[in-house]
Amino acid sequence: MNDAEEFKRKHDEYQKQYDEFMKKYYEEHVVCPKCFSRTSSTYVGYGFDFKHPEQYKDENHVKCKCGWAGIYHDLVPIKHLIEDLSLPNKPKLDH
Repeated sequence: MNDAEEFKRKHDEYQKQYDEFMKKYYEEHVVCPKCFSRTSSTYVGYGFDFKHPEQYKDENHVKCKCGWAGIYHDLVPIKHLIEDLSLPNKPKLDH
């Protein structure tokens, strides 16, 4: 295998690892932890350490219409919304 082929192989391997991690990460950080609405966010890229993916934290600023503000990493999985739909004081869905 020549240098170019090795570079492409490593690139493809890292890209697959990154894509798989980000898919899971963004499934776990979806809605506002206060009212379970989708939010708006700033869009800044943050470094990803392939040796320590568990340390990744999307620190884009997020603001919800309910008044909650934080970072993207503070958002919760949509499963919390689904679980809370069975509660008597369930959040109002507007989507």
